[in-house]
Amino acid sequence: MSVTAIIVAAGSGQRLGADIPKALIQIAGSPIVLWSAEVMASVESITNLVIIAPSGFEDEIATALSNLAKPFIVATGGEMRTDSVRNGLRLVPDDCDFVAIHDAARPLVLRKDIEATILAAQESGAAVLGVPVADTLKSVDGDYIVGTVDRNGLWAVQTPQVFRRDLITEAISSSILTPATDDSVFIERIGHAVKIVKDSRTNLKITYSEDLAIAEAILKGRLCT
Repeated sequence: MSVTAIIVAAGSGQRLGADIPKALIQIAGSPIVLWSAEVMASVESITNLVIIAPSGFEDEIATALSNLAKPFIVATGGEMRTDSVRNGLRLVPDDCDFVAIHDAARPLVLRKDIEATILAAQESGAAVLGVPVADTLKSVDGDYIVGTVDRNGLWAVQTPQVFRRDLITEAISSSILTPATDDSVFIERIGHAVKIVKDSRTNLKITYSEDLAIAEAILKGRLCT
């Protein structure tokens, strides 16, 4: 079985207050994109990677990954996430069986969780990492709570998300005018079941400046063990 990892690294650092793309911000001595790429490359079944870079930063992303242990190519991101993923799918080798789509902004993902998701996708055709929602959820209108949402059965979906290559290609091709922030929604739209795999709670997505400090502390702790 051959798996290609598509790492979506085309996001800006705007919400982090950075003047460079998020993927190039350093934590624990390395760019965020390198942490994500290295853990994906450490998985035996992943044979190659496609990195989706912000337009104009392709060379910087390639330089950051120059010592990666597995072959990779860099593609240019699109206007929206769905466009970026579509660009990446065009570069997946013809002999690839599965595609693992991962956010570069999740550098803390564990190899065992990636492997578990790939295994689940082998069995079902589509699988995603996620965690049950732990917080109480409220509906808010303006500055006021208008209701409480039953969290029973609700999960927060994460990445990587692993799909049979033909399945995700068909699903995204049929959703050209309906982009989304999550790739599994396209599989749902064509009527295929998606299996969810329980993730570690440290698979944080770096979005705000506070997240950088948390991620750095976790990564430094792992380096010391």
